[in-house]
Amino acid sequence: MDDWFLGRNNSYVTLVEATLSRGFSASLTDVSQSNTNESLLIQGHPTLPPHFYRELTRTREGCELLQESGHFDKFVITVRDTWTEYEDQEAILKLKGSLWAVGNIGSMELGASFLDDSDVVKWIVQIAERSEVATVRGTAFFVLGLISRSLHGMEIITEQGWLTATDYYGRSIGYCLPSALGVLFSISNQPKPPTAGSFRGRVKETSFQPRPVVDKDPIHARILESVASTGNTVLTKKAAGELNALKSRHLEAFSSAELYRKTRDMLGRYRFHLPVRRFILDLFNRSVIREVVLDEEDSESDSIQTERQTESRPRLV
Repeated sequence: MDDWFLGRNNSYVTLVEATLSRGFSASLTDVSQSNTNESLLIQGHPTLPPHFYRELTRTREGCELLQESGHFDKFVITVRDTWTEYEDQEAILKLKGSLWAVGNIGSMELGASFLDDSDVVKWIVQIAERSEVATVRGTAFFVLGLISRSLHGMEIITEQGWLTATDYYGRSIGYCLPSALGVLFSISNQPKPPTAGSFRGRVKETSFQPRPVVDKDPIHARILESVASTGNTVLTKKAAGELNALKSRHLEAFSSAELYRKTRDMLGRYRFHLPVRRFILDLFNRSVIREVVLDEEDSESDSIQTERQTESRPRLV
């Protein structure tokens, strides 16, 4: 593992760039030698060489090992600190190696959880859109496609304003593009890096970290605190157990319309995994959910009717 971190991770950059170069060069040569579309149908796509960290994050044990090593944190720091570099070739090589490592980790469903605790995807998007080094910008573009291979990675990229693609079965095909395509090809004279305050390494409390809503009822407050904890991948299992225990002891609390509204607002404000959202909503009594939804529909209908009556009143000219 240390062998990859200290040297082979950078060697991977040379290998993958050579693979991509051969793949694109062969494709262009074959197309130029044929005037038919048949050559386009038989072209193979260059396949990325296997990466150690991608294989490591296939299992929970591998993710635990990666967590203990602290390598992911160091990759993120490298991305943050060197993304504006355009002269030091050694620093650029290290940046590319860190990008490929983060991308391969984020491409796995288990490894994508590492992306939650940092703003690294936000920085990779910045690199893809604003780096002054074309090869670094291209690397970031390919890495975002890798990250979009995982469902959670695709969600994070979508939050950054990029568009992702899926097949007929809803599975990611590993392609993503910015909503404004021109940003990929515009190079300014001077890069404008994000403010340093927007990145704090792997911090636990980010703008995406759920915070419990205040409630005067102590039982409701405990439930909201546990709901907030499910948004943290480290605490999800423990928080789910606490919610089940609270429901068994205070069943009536999960029939409270006020508590349901506060919980729903928290789910809408912060990022939760889809299975976690379903688990939380299933805790509540179906009747209270219907009650809240119908009340909101009635309120909306009354508001629309009032507006129409106001508009229909004669006005003095």
